[in-house]
Amino acid sequence: MRESTSGTGPGGGGPTEPPVDKRIAALETDLKDVKASVQRIELSQARMEGVVSGLSAIIGGLATKADVAGLKGSVDTVTARVDAQIVRITALEAANTGTVALALSKTIGVPGMIGLFVSLGAVVAGVVAVLRYVHFMP
Repeated sequence: MRESTSGTGPGGGGPTEPPVDKRIAALETDLKDVKASVQRIELSQARMEGVVSGLSAIIGGLATKADVAGLKGSVDTVTARVDAQIVRITALEAANTGTVALALSKTIGVPGMIGLFVSLGAVVAGVVAVLRYVHFMP
């Protein structure tokens, strides 16, 4: 082992640098710390790779913009059908009101008929409300 001769210490004697074997021992200790840090980084990287892999699987199963557009088209089609059925029911009610009213007036009388139509109107309003709710559901 060779000591440094690159100068003298305070007071004019001895080398200013520690002996090489002490410097090597210090480097070996530092290297152990570096190796431990690298191992922790590698473990963290492996965990992150697992998380990224899991996220990739989840993202792969999500709906695309095209999927959502297709669903919107389907909802619009169903909405148009429901609206058409409401128009048809309304037209049928209007066409049959006179016939039903005449038959009911002979059977239950005018006061009973008024009560029945009020009840029927409430039922129809409820059905329309349900259909509209289904139409506007997200």
